[in-house]
Amino acid sequence: MSTNLIGPDEPGNEWAAIEAAVLAASGIEPNPAPADVPAPAAVDESEADVDPEADSYLWPSVVDAKGRNTGELARPNPEAARAAMRRAAAVSAADIQALAGAISEPEARDIIAQAAGQRSVERELGAGVAKLRAQLAAEGARRQAEHEARMAEARRRRENRAAAALERRDRALDPTTRVVRLAAAERWVPWIATLPAFLAAGLGAVNVGVSLDVLSPGTQLINWMVEPLLTLPVVAILIAQILGAVGEGDANPYRRLERCLVFVALVLNVGLHIAVDGLTPAAFVWAIVPAGLAISANLVPRLIGHTRQALTAASAEPITDVAPQAFRVAAGNRVQVDSDWTAPGPSQVSTGDAGESRSDAEVLADLAEAVRNRTIDPGTGRPIDPKSAESIRRTIGIAKARARCARDQYASIEATE
Repeated sequence: MSTNLIGPDEPGNEWAAIEAAVLAASGIEPNPAPADVPAPAAVDESEADVDPEADSYLWPSVVDAKGRNTGELARPNPEAARAAMRRAAAVSAADIQALAGAISEPEARDIIAQAAGQRSVERELGAGVAKLRAQLAAEGARRQAEHEARMAEARRRRENRAAAALERRDRALDPTTRVVRLAAAERWVPWIATLPAFLAAGLGAVNVGVSLDVLSPGTQLINWMVEPLLTLPVVAILIAQILGAVGEGDANPYRRLERCLVFVALVLNVGLHIAVDGLTPAAFVWAIVPAGLAISANLVPRLIGHTRQALTAASAEPITDVAPQAFRVAAGNRVQVDSDWTAPGPSQVSTGDAGESRSDAEVLADLAEAVRNRTIDPGTGRPIDPKSAESIRRTIGIAKARARCARDQYASIEATE
């Protein structure tokens, strides 16, 4: 290690003479030439006399007696110079590029920490991807199950609609269905047709009663009973026709009475308003009361005749090409499935021997009732024909001679009416 007090980089040859004079005056031997200096021996890094921090104050500062820094530089610290020379010897033996590319311990810790963080992120991403895949699989399975459920429900609905359509077709092709519908129509339709008459009776009673109260205020109870005296007989005739006590159409012996009652109801409901309020349009509005009576009087017999005729025709039609139906019956009971009409045998048709005890008037009454009710002829399966003596004989159960006589009497009565 050099102990020169003058820096080696300072220029000027006079410094070498000055340095030699100083060294001679101080008794210090001059430094040998570089060629005479032996190569430094291998320095043991574990030497305790070398301060590792010595190079930090290679050029110490000069302080005064009070410990303040004077700004001047003192002589180099020998220990610092020795540490610097050892580091320089160690560094010169290595590759500068390799030393520059070498990583320090903090950098190695940072790299390890970054690698650990990257592995943690990768694990989190893998867990997230696995969770998303599980969710997608569950969602797909749920949608597939819902789709299959919708398809099954649609298939069941189609099958139910097809079964319902087949059932409706079977009912439409089954002749008994028509018979059931016609039976319901024959029961309820005539009663529905009487509703205008019932409403007209109520309206007429109120209208005539109020009008008569103005004209005759002292007889209020009688005033409200005038209109029912006209309308209730019409309603009673309609009910008798529905129940079969009175014939419909030309067979109704009360048709003239019905017309007269309707006309009187018209005069009362309109005329009393004209008498009270004068000839105003409001008076003619009450013509709706006799109109309701007339509507029911015309509808009821016609509906009775047509519904019963249709029911009789449907009941008499033979049922063909109908598959037999399975019936569950109790033990000992029998159900006749075949509804085809068959001609009666000789023992089924009455010869009239049992009916000879009836008088001519009773036979004629039975004939009129059979014609009115459209009784089925057991020989033909159709309603009785009043113009055929054989049909009368089979239906009423009388002899041929009396059947011909009853036919002629009934024809004469029909002609007179």
